Amino acid sequence: MRAKFLSCLVIVAVAAGMILVGYIPQVKAAEKKEIVFGGSLGISGAFGETGRLLRDAHELWFEDTNKAGGIYVKEYGRKLPVRWILYDDGSHPGTGAKLYEKLITHDKADFLTGPYSSGIVFAGSTVAQKYKKIMISHTGSSDDIFTRGFKYIFNHVGLASRHLYGTVDLIDHLKPRPKDIAIVLVKNLYTMTVAEGAKKRLEDLGFEIVLYEEFPSDIKDASSIIHKAKALNPDIFIAMTRPPSAALFTKQMKELNFRPKMTFLNEGPEMPWYAQQFGKDAEGMISKYTAYVNPEDPMIIEFTKRIKKKDPTYKERAANPAYHCGPYDSLEMIRQGIEATGTLDNTKIAEYFRTHELENMLMGKDHKAKFEDFGRYKGINVNIKTTVVQCQNGEIVVVWPQEYAQAKPWYPLGPWQK
Repeated sequence: MRAKFLSCLVIVAVAAGMILVGYIPQVKAAEKKEIVFGGSLGISGAFGETGRLLRDAHELWFEDTNKAGGIYVKEYGRKLPVRWILYDDGSHPGTGAKLYEKLITHDKADFLTGPYSSGIVFAGSTVAQKYKKIMISHTGSSDDIFTRGFKYIFNHVGLASRHLYGTVDLIDHLKPRPKDIAIVLVKNLYTMTVAEGAKKRLEDLGFEIVLYEEFPSDIKDASSIIHKAKALNPDIFIAMTRPPSAALFTKQMKELNFRPKMTFLNEGPEMPWYAQQFGKDAEGMISKYTAYVNPEDPMIIEFTKRIKKKDPTYKERAANPAYHCGPYDSLEMIRQGIEATGTLDNTKIAEYFRTHELENMLMGKDHKAKFEDFGRYKGINVNIKTTVVQCQNGEIVVVWPQEYAQAKPWYPLGPWQK
């Protein structure tokens, strides 16, 4: 019995020694075979077109990373391949939240990829915070997402309340100077935040807002709201649309012969489908990019080639800043965090994000993202600058700010082409 007891003591002592020298963690490290990323996108539903662009960019990063042998993780002493589990959230916030819960608790995702739209990011980031998982938002940017004191959600594309600051600045520099502005908006978290921010800034600059009206996200007939705007004869018409309503407004504005001196449509003229669908009716329409990419930049040229190879239907001169560069950047920043900290510990990587600049594609010449807290906002990329784009001669070109402009804005617009 005594001999048996002594044998047990020896086993315990050896095990304790293994713990002290870090042997057991090394055994666990040897068992880690891959890094799992998980996310949801609206592949179906209202955001389907955008969701597919985002999916392409994510897939390209995973292909590139695995071709390079994976990501080196110091605590495991080797490179690990990466794998992406993607679910279709149907463009619904409630579904997105449930899927992120599943990705963490069932699929054991090490990291999360961000969904599309502020509503789904708001819901998904609540789950991310609960489980202390990093989520970099490359599209969802409503201010309310970033005022909750969360430590694991990071905003890569700037605050939504400032997304029209570039457009407002352009309006303020137009000659002859516009006098009055009509604003209509689809009723959802993102567009309401953007519109409120633009309205306040325009009023501060002395412009008169002659119409400010919401419309439902599933609007099928915009004629009544267009008639109302037309009767007021505004110089500028701003419609905070999603893709389906952008198409509806364009079609019915022409049918009702409503042609202001300048028209801004959110999530329409900046996307490839818009010019393809509307042809000459797309000419002169204004929208925005939430960030700037330089089409002459060698990095962007090469990236655009690979995006077009993945999606031959994409015809634009440069990759889309938000829908292509944004998700690719977000994953690259997680890779940088893993390699810099040597761990898959989300808390340590989140802290690294808050204290270091990160390489990316969205910053024009500098290619740097910097997450900071200011006021009540947490984890905001302060290096982002929005740009204004316009459909000109079948292409989407940057027209503002002046330092990024590829062409001068067409203003005032003439009548609809026949």
